[in-house]
Amino acid sequence: MTLRVGARLRALHEPDSRIDALVVATCSMERLGLPHLITERISPEVICPPLGAAIIAFQTREDDKSTCQAINFLHDPATATEAEAERLVLRRLGGFCNAPLAGYCRTNRGQGSTTYTVRARSFAVDGGSSADVRRTSSDARKAALAVSHELTRLGDQTVAVKP
Repeated sequence: MTLRVGARLRALHEPDSRIDALVVATCSMERLGLPHLITERISPEVICPPLGAAIIAFQTREDDKSTCQAINFLHDPATATEAEAERLVLRRLGGFCNAPLAGYCRTNRGQGSTTYTVRARSFAVDGGSSADVRRTSSDARKAALAVSHELTRLGDQTVAVKP
């Protein structure tokens, strides 16, 4: 068990603890063999994650073919498509790690077809307003561009986004 999660769990159960609840990533609890302690999973509809969150990427030198080949089995094309759509929204809105943006791209597999839903939320820096936009398309890039366009359009009236 990692020190951070372990210390948090111990603090939760101390007699004089002022902690009522913990929010820990489900994958952390599962990886630590503690899924039985999960009492609730928070939907991204409730707390929208940062764009690009929880995506693991490997970077290699272009000419390092043997490393690329060795880790190729880890590549997930659906995740790559989702990641690129999320990055596109970030680029179009001038996003960076502290930008007031959240969102995700989700792959929807149907009977013989695949669509992509891109959702993005932009928040005023003072927290006073926000915009929440989602678009679905058979092309993740088109959905991301449509979301970016709509958030930019709404930005003048609602939130601080960069055109």
